[in-house]
Amino acid sequence: MSLLNFVMPHMFSSSTSEIRRIFSSKTKASEEHSIYEKERIAHAKQIIKPFILRRVKEEVLKQLPPKKDIVEWCEMSDKQENLYQDLFSSLKKSIDSHEKNTEMGNVMMQLRKMANHPLLHRQYYTSEKLKVMSQLMLKEPTHCEANPDLIYEDMSVMTDYELHLLCKQYANIRDFKLGMDLIFDSGKFRTLTRILSEFKEKVCFTNVFWTFCSVTCYIYM
Repeated sequence: MSLLNFVMPHMFSSSTSEIRRIFSSKTKASEEHSIYEKERIAHAKQIIKPFILRRVKEEVLKQLPPKKDIVEWCEMSDKQENLYQDLFSSLKKSIDSHEKNTEMGNVMMQLRKMANHPLLHRQYYTSEKLKVMSQLMLKEPTHCEANPDLIYEDMSVMTDYELHLLCKQYANIRDFKLGMDLIFDSGKFRTLTRILSEFKEKVCFTNVFWTFCSVTCYIYM
């Protein structure tokens, strides 16, 4: 609205106070708040609509195939499920004993990360490994004068996959890279591999245009 008022002051400058009143924040009860927000957004769209040209892909690119949504339910791998149950027990014990640990504050987020991929947590890179890696990092030209304790501290807050990428980046810790069996040890990855293999067999390539398949995966708890 500020932009429209700047571009077309002859149309909006006289209504500035009225527009400000319409979109001003007002205290609403919790049950009325969402309805109020929806009404305000609808009102804003109604005012802006005559000045905005909106074109969706299906109106511009006629050759696009129709969008299709397919829900795939995938089970966790055996190792992933064991790690999930261990994490669940640990979080439950923490809640039952009223321990205050900031890393376990968002229980659902921690469980979702494990259901997504185990490497989003840190378990393969133990504290002992990180201490060895922090010493080896001193051999790198970029870290030769660094404090190994600070390097260890930075590594300790990284996930397994982030540490894996770090090992690929620096030659002196490259031997600590994770194997591909661990990287693909996820129910979501296995399902995605199957889906992409099926798409690869069905997709036809011509000299006129390429058809690209986009896959979006969601994890439902």
